[in-house]
Amino acid sequence: MGEWKPRWTGWVSVIKSRQKNWCEIKVSDTGTGIDENALANIFDPCFTTKSSGTGLAIVHNRIEVETIQEQGTTVSLFLPLIKKGAGMSKKMSEA
Repeated sequence: MGEWKPRWTGWVSVIKSRQKNWCEIKVSDTGTGIDENALANIFDPCFTTKSSGTGLAIVHNRIEVETIQEQGTTVSLFLPLIKKGAGMSKKMSEA
């Protein structure tokens, strides 16, 4: 059996923060960035550049993407905060 070698040896960082009534989850990497042609399609349901997979088939409130070719990509996901005890249907902004 041969030696296992990773296909990618960059860095991934995850940062979370609170901004008013939102929680921001920011994921950054030091990869090759997202190709300009693919970037226009990344929010299309089930879009992928791979031979198989489902792409970004998720429900989201707000997502921002910053990418620089040969330097990496940062994806920020913003989720609404829920007031404790209010249940899933009442957002903080409605309280």
